[in-house]
Amino acid sequence: MRELGRRSGDLAELLSKKAELVRESNNVSPLKVRGLTEPELAFIERPESRSSIESAFQAVSGEEVTLKLEIHRGGGSADGFTQEITELFGGRVED
Repeated sequence: MRELGRRSGDLAELLSKKAELVRESNNVSPLKVRGLTEPELAFIERPESRSSIESAFQAVSGEEVTLKLEIHRGGGSADGFTQEITELFGGRVED
């Protein structure tokens, strides 16, 4: 995240709170992002943002990395357990 912060501080801050990097293979790294608001989602999906994320991971790993964004849509619950259950069953939580 430090490397990404050099490229885009706002993007690094957002991903440090709402993303999880999972190393799938040497060349593919899924980045799971959840609990985003619509503006945050639009920010992450911008081509410039994706390029910054991929470049930062390539700089750190020293090799070509294909970043696969896994965006889990749904409400931004402060409760991680509730968010996981919501995503698991494909529903939403009502107050």
